Amino acid sequence: MLDQSGISLTAVLIPLLFGIGGAAIADYKGRRALLWFVISFFLPFMVLVLPFLKPIVLPNGRWRECRHCGGLIKARVSVCPHCQCDQETKTCCEANGKNE
Repeated sequence: MLDQSGISLTAVLIPLLFGIGGAAIADYKGRRALLWFVISFFLPFMVLVLPFLKPIVLPNGRWRECRHCGGLIKARVSVCPHCQCDQETKTCCEANGKNE
């Protein structure tokens, strides 16, 4: 059986971990880490929403825009997963008549 101090430590530690996790994911997505720390601390289920949000800022060179469709893609990807355009040669499957 837990005493009163064990319950209060658990009641703070678990939301704190959710808050830190939410802040880390938000920072990776280019969103405000402090805001998402507070949101995730008080509403831990919001951490499940955060990974599905698009990045609003292109953070630290991890993301870039596709030259053809304007979608966000990872910086090291050479072919856009949305429109299949080759980012290095600027050729597209749609422009070449290929439909895959």
